[in-house]
Amino acid sequence: TAESRLLQPEDPFIWKHLSELYLHKGMYGLAEQASRRGLEIVRDADFLLYLANALYGQGRFEDATAWFEEVLRLNPDNLSALRAMVFF
Repeated sequence: TAESRLLQPEDPFIWKHLSELYLHKGMYGLAEQASRRGLEIVRDADFLLYLANALYGQGRFEDATAWFEEVLRLNPDNLSALRAMVFF
């Protein structure tokens, strides 16, 4: 919840769940913000993937591609990123 973010803004777990929620709801701009905030706390393949999906959802395909590639650099077996790259 927003209250949780205020109480523990440095907890990456909260930002991961917000990113997932916003993506699921099609709120790609907010998903991008939450993912970027999470990346400020910890460089994590999940946040990179959420960011790539948020950018893709906004039609920012070149930006999304760069982040999908970064996910694959960190985790070459990431099926979500591999699937996404098939469409580029």
